[in-house]
Amino acid sequence: MEERSFEERARLSAPCMRTFVNIARRWQLTEREQAYLLAADIPTLRGWAATAVGQRHLVLETRTLMRLSVILGVFADLRRFLATVAGEREERAWLTAPQKFAPFNGRAPLEILSRGFEEQMDVRRHLAAIAANADPYRASGLEHRPDLDYDFLDARFAMAPIEAIAFDGYGTLVDITDKRRPFRALVANEPSNALLHRAMKYPIGLRELSQQLSSPVSEERLDELEADLSAELKSVRLRPGMDFVWQAVQRAGLPIAICSNLAEPYEAPLRERLPGKPDVSVLSFQTRLMKPQPEIYHLVCNRLGLESRQVMFVGDSMQADVAGPNAIGAFSMPIAEFERSFADGASFYAPPPIAALLDRIIAAKSA
Repeated sequence: MEERSFEERARLSAPCMRTFVNIARRWQLTEREQAYLLAADIPTLRGWAATAVGQRHLVLETRTLMRLSVILGVFADLRRFLATVAGEREERAWLTAPQKFAPFNGRAPLEILSRGFEEQMDVRRHLAAIAANADPYRASGLEHRPDLDYDFLDARFAMAPIEAIAFDGYGTLVDITDKRRPFRALVANEPSNALLHRAMKYPIGLRELSQQLSSPVSEERLDELEADLSAELKSVRLRPGMDFVWQAVQRAGLPIAICSNLAEPYEAPLRERLPGKPDVSVLSFQTRLMKPQPEIYHLVCNRLGLESRQVMFVGDSMQADVAGPNAIGAFSMPIAEFERSFADGASFYAPPPIAALLDRIIAAKSA
């Protein structure tokens, strides 16, 4: 097993662990099952997960990262193979049902994945061989090929490349350099987030929203908040390097979508700072949908004319931009990881469709 450098482990550990946490939820894994998959005890697992989800510094050992890479690879393959409305349930069913053919030989894939690294790799190679439309027995070097009954080997397994990128708006394409958060301040004393969500789902401004408060706000306070809003909007800047990313994605022939939760006043500064016109825009205040509602991601894919597995979402929120798209079968990546990959190439642990997408963009960047 090739030992990874400290720097690489520090860069990969938290993102890989956060992704594992989301996969474990999707697969409905118990803590004990998760611990078996990573060859760790439960207290250690809890510490890793809490550190990663809390966006704190985490450095895992190479052997743990290698086990994580297998799980992420299995997840990516199953998501492609079982890309149906019931995909989440089918993934769990496949993992827990005994399979009669090698390398399972009557055992459930989850059981094999809970053993040693080489046994985990047997499962990964098996799925990779199917993804490549190869004979999994020939690919594993076995001479004897027993009768196969592949219920899940059908047309759904065809690998579709990623054909578009959907970027989040603020915190991803552009940044607010003078943050005042006037809408949040206006509703700070409300008993729920209902009005804040309303500002995100309808084209209304601060004054109109103030009329719906449970407690009135003074005219002087409204003037202060409007001044804060004006200051925020004037401070919007394109994220450093995003012009080069935008150009490379366009040169690669990939449509660009924007999928963003934002209040109506923030639309104009966003569009004014962009390096070009997006092919598709899905904004919360125009659609009455908010991330992480599944419908908003489906709307992006529909407007692009693509299946969910052909779109990669990129953003700064793990819930809204990573876990949300994953739940509908789309690919996703935090903006920080995307920027690192754009600069240095795809991670060793990137699923094949993401690696292929990044290679395509990087080739266009240097063309």
